[in-house]
Amino acid sequence: MEHLRFVHAADLHLDSPFRGSADARPALKDRLQSATLGALERVVGHTIGAKADFLIIAGDLYDSKDRSLRALVAFRKQMERLAERNIPVFIVHGNHDPLNGWGSSFQLPANVMTFGGRTDTEPFLRFGREVAQIVGVSYTRERVRRLSRRPPMRRIRLLYCTPTLGIRPATPIMRPPQSKI
Repeated sequence: MEHLRFVHAADLHLDSPFRGSADARPALKDRLQSATLGALERVVGHTIGAKADFLIIAGDLYDSKDRSLRALVAFRKQMERLAERNIPVFIVHGNHDPLNGWGSSFQLPANVMTFGGRTDTEPFLRFGREVAQIVGVSYTRERVRRLSRRPPMRRIRLLYCTPTLGIRPATPIMRPPQSKI
């Protein structure tokens, strides 16, 4: 079996406002506000430097349903860096950045594949030959009752959720109930 090298990132929450930074010095406040965008830049740099086959971004890429224009533009710029090197990107959106949010249709380079609200499979090809399948499903809205299913195969499965480990919390947490992906 051929080796695969990929980078996995999750919960980037691009352009997330840092609470409590209002009292910080202006220079520190600017650094804090740009920290998530810098983290994305480093993830992409690592993906390139490691000669990864692809990048997986699993959930909560953005901080809210309605993405900031600054985050959208910064993300596209980083995806273009990967496109220049023919590195594919596979994305599922989580409950903080569901598919029904503003900016979800922002134009991205052709190397970026965003999974929709139904389980889907994308092949990863090397020299024209399929060497892996990436399976993913995104949140369509902030709260989801049930995610769709597909029969198992040799796949890399991509789902954003929080495991509950059998604990029934008093308030709902991020998890797709009864998911068998």
